[in-house]
Amino acid sequence: ASIRGVKSGQATITYYDRAILLTDSIVFCSSAANPKSDPRNTIEEEVAIHTLWVDDEVPDGYDRFTALRFLTPEQDYVVVCGSRLERESWRSTVTDVIQTWVDSHSLQGPPLESGESVRKFEYNFSSESPVLPGCIYRGDWVAAKPEGCGIIHFESASSKMIYDGQVQKGRRTGVGK
Repeated sequence: ASIRGVKSGQATITYYDRAILLTDSIVFCSSAANPKSDPRNTIEEEVAIHTLWVDDEVPDGYDRFTALRFLTPEQDYVVVCGSRLERESWRSTVTDVIQTWVDSHSLQGPPLESGESVRKFEYNFSSESPVLPGCIYRGDWVAAKPEGCGIIHFESASSKMIYDGQVQKGRRTGVGK
């Protein structure tokens, strides 16, 4: 499959040749300059499986029958498959691996009123993140975004702050301190 890494909220698109699904992560790779004579791949990015969501909604410009989007806390990946069958195979396999990992590590939280599934885990955002730059978030997640109850650790050169309360799409909201 052809994979395009799309930084959330940015116009940067990175192209990868392969995605390798493992039991605990998915690895995005680029092939050697001459793949016929050098079959090795270079690992470009690795994403922990519990931070990955499968989304059927693909960005404009992609065929919804052959493309699939993976959501992570900081980046989206669009997988372009060769056929509908290949897309469905990717979708079901990745979904099954994610659910197996989440179940075996007790990361599933109670579903929201809307029926959306919730995961509970901690994530360290990079300083370039469009969501919570340089922060650590521990709490509820929905569709790769902090959503529900959680704790955000804000840290700068001069201070440390902690927010404990309601979060919606990565922003403080509702009741909290």
